[in-house]
Amino acid sequence: MNQTDLIQQLSTNLKPVRLQKSFAWRLTVLISSCVVIALIGVYYWFLKKAEFHIPEGRSAIEGLFLLITFMLSSILGTKAVTPTTSRPTSSKKPLLLLASWVAVLLAGFVLVYLEHKQEALIALKYNTWLCPMVILTIATPSLAVSLFYFFRGAVLYPFQVFFYSSILSLSLGAFGLSFICPWTDPLHEILWHVIPVFILIGLVTCLFDKAYKWLFS
Repeated sequence: MNQTDLIQQLSTNLKPVRLQKSFAWRLTVLISSCVVIALIGVYYWFLKKAEFHIPEGRSAIEGLFLLITFMLSSILGTKAVTPTTSRPTSSKKPLLLLASWVAVLLAGFVLVYLEHKQEALIALKYNTWLCPMVILTIATPSLAVSLFYFFRGAVLYPFQVFFYSSILSLSLGAFGLSFICPWTDPLHEILWHVIPVFILIGLVTCLFDKAYKWLFS
């Protein structure tokens, strides 16, 4: 086999390389797509339950933490699938922001408990499964969109993709819920907003990562 034949054989199945669009473009598309999903989700539940309010006071602070978590996770996820910025370790900053959300709620619960013990515990009497359902209706399509965009990039560390996707989608879902749920009781939010978000982040990240390794290893 001469050199020309060898080169021709090796290049038979080659496909043209498609360059990634700019970081800013990919991030803008991702965030815009997820925000549209959140707006549709909030509007759907507004029509269904006739509930909508603008978060104020402590709820506004919680919403700010959730919104920043969504934005930061979107940035970190986009960096994770960009060859020049990808790193083998995952950032803990999104979890720290979620921990700040929890801290605000715990502080609120303690203050209410010290003033009115019975009122502080009233959420224990109610099973409000609708709240996690609202989160999921926003988080599920957001997760699908984020994974679609991330896997169009250079996925060097799949765990990070699932980790950041789960956090950005669930924090956005919880943020959307803050416009629908009329109950700002701290214990209610801890039980039916916070706990589902943290459980689902762990489940989605681990299950998707294991499934990916099983399918492609």
